[in-house]
Formats: sequence, structure tokens, C-alpha cells
Amino acid sequence: MSLNSVHWCPRSTRPSMPYCPKSLRLKYEILDYAQKTKDMNKLSITINESTAIKGLLIILIILGHAQPLIQIPGRVRSFIYEFHVHCFMILPLLYPIKQLSKGRIKNYFARLMVPYILLFLLFFSGKIIAPCISYLSGSPSHVNYVETIIRGGHSLIMGGYFPLGNSIEVRYLWFLPVMFSFLFLRDYYNTVASKMNRAILLLIGAIFYFILWVCLYPPYFIEIKETVMDWSPFSIWQALGALFMGLTTVVLLEKSYFSNISKALKIVLLFTLVAILSLYCMTPKSSVYRIILNVITPINAFMVIYYYKNILSSLKVLRRFGEHSFDIYIVQTPICIIMYTIIPKFISIDSAIVRAFLFLIVLAVCYYSAQLLRHIKIVNRLLFSRTWDELMGKK
Repeated sequence: MSLNSVHWCPRSTRPSMPYCPKSLRLKYEILDYAQKTKDMNKLSITINESTAIKGLLIILIILGHAQPLIQIPGRVRSFIYEFHVHCFMILPLLYPIKQLSKGRIKNYFARLMVPYILLFLLFFSGKIIAPCISYLSGSPSHVNYVETIIRGGHSLIMGGYFPLGNSIEVRYLWFLPVMFSFLFLRDYYNTVASKMNRAILLLIGAIFYFILWVCLYPPYFIEIKETVMDWSPFSIWQALGALFMGLTTVVLLEKSYFSNISKALKIVLLFTLVAILSLYCMTPKSSVYRIILNVITPINAFMVIYYYKNILSSLKVLRRFGEHSFDIYIVQTPICIIMYTIIPKFISIDSAIVRAFLFLIVLAVCYYSAQLLRHIKIVNRLLFSRTWDELMGKK
């Protein structure tokens, strides 16, 4: 059997609940997720399919970050932001259940937190050095270094979008601590937590999913969201929200009317996503209807991606990007910043054809820059190690 034909099958049966009200069944089915064995293949995904999905999502992330250069409509960009990272959080819940252990936590730390810390220190050093250079050049800037360092230490530990923006002004690193906490919570929920603890995690996760992932725009939530992120070590609150969102999506996928999906239903789901996009573009940010759309969008988008995974996996370019999705994520934001700072000074980007061509250039530069970093041994070891032993040079 070839590697690409192996199916990841964490799904299994759950006991029937004949006396459980229908309104409560979804809740109990989410709680019973961790009781499943690895033998059922009700939900399955091949390595090629998972890789292609990652490739699609990383391209969408680059599309959003290259906005000043590509200039896609603002509402469309916001809509993409409602699901591309969300889907990265849902995808790992389709992989085999793995026992939580110290070794696994160390591997997650090497894979996600070490690059996060190193890149943070790199960007933060610029915030410290730049005023010194200005001072030596005769243009002193008044900087409170003690306050800057304290704020930097706080944002390093919290890792959230707002703290990073306040300290290093490079927010895209927020994904790394969130994913670290998410993978830890996933393994804890699946293999260690009691039923009571799982219920508590889901309840807290539902609250934080609503605040941090859904209610992005209503004015009375903006300050609450920022405050929560400012005091969330390793973005644990956002990871809890992502866990609730992901488990809810997986349970819906397992429903009989979705698990044996027909071509007609695939088309219906696709058109539903298009309809949501249309409504999203017409709905004011602060509207309660936007909140409803924010709840539906990531779940519907992931279901569409999941059911079209066979087509996606047939596209070699998506698989190539997916194979290096983490590497590309590390380099894409600085590259986008550099390119949309320099390129408009030399050529006009008014034409849609020019912008489309530039987007292809951005994709190519991101891909090959990531490949180049992979060939620098010390960079590859520090930023792209998959395990703790690999980081320590033992393998």
C-alpha cells in the first residue's frame, strides 16, 4: 500500500442515545468525540488531500496579506479572513488521535514555539535598534526602553494579535502560539480529560469562540476582545474557541446526511458558501446578521473544502504549496510587506491583469524563498524542526 493511499481515520461509533432530546444530541456527540477508536473511516482523508487543503489555505492567506498590492475588494478579503485560518484549526481534528505526552509537547514546542520566539526576538530587536541608529545619525527619538522591553515581554508570553501589534507591529506570528495551544488541547481532550473536564473545556471554548472568533466587529465587543487577548498566555483562550469550533464542525460532518453526501448536496453547499459571501458583502460590520454569518462561514467553508478534497488533491500546485505551508507562512508576510512597499514605486498596479500577474509573482517568491531557507542548515534546524530531537541535532 502506497503512503498516499493511507487514510487517517480517527472517527468511530458512539453509543446511541434514544432518550436524549434532539436539541442536546450535538452537545453529547461532541463530548463523546474522545471516546472514538481509530478503526472507523466514516471521515477519512488521505495525505495528498490534507496537503492540498493546506496548499489552498496558505494561498488564501497570502492573498489576504498581499492586499495592498493585489487590491481585491475589501469585503471579499474580510470574508476570506473568516475561514482560512479557521480551517487550519479544523483540519488536525481529522488526523489520528495521539496520546498526550511530555515528548509530544516538546515536539509541538520545537515545531511552533521555537520559531515563534526566534522570529519575535528578530522583529523586536528592530524596535530596539532603530532608535539607537536614529540617535547616532543625529535624529534622536525619545523611546522609553524599559517600557518597550516590558511590553515586549508581555506580548511574547501572550502571543495574541493585539499584544504583538503593540510591541513588534508584525501580527501574523499570532498563529504559532494559537496552534501550539490548540494541539495541546486537542490531545488533552482526546486522551486525558475526563468527561466532566471535556464538558468544561467545551463550555469555555464556546464562550471564547463567540468573543474571539465570531464577534469581531460590533463596537461593544472590540474592547472585550482586545482585553481577553491581552491576558491569554500562549493564546490559550483563542485555542479553546478554535477547539469548540473544530469539534462542532467534525460532528456535523459525521452526521448521516453529510457523511454520505451526494453530488447534488455538494453543489448546494458550494452555492450556500457563495450566497453567504454575497450576504457578507451586503451586511454592515456591526449588524447582528454579520455575527450569524461569522458563525456559519468557517463551518460551511470547511465542509465545502472537505467534500471537494478529491479535486483539490489532483492539483499538483496545491500539493506543492501544502508540503511547505508552514515554511511559506513564516516568510510570506515579510515578503508581502517588502513587495508592496517597493513594486508600486516602479510600476502602476491599476490594471487587474497586472495585479493578477503580481500575485503569481508573490506566490513564486514566497514558495522559493521558503525553499531557500530550507537549504540553510542552521535556519532549517531552528525554524523548521519537526521534533525536539531534530532541534537539538540528535537526528
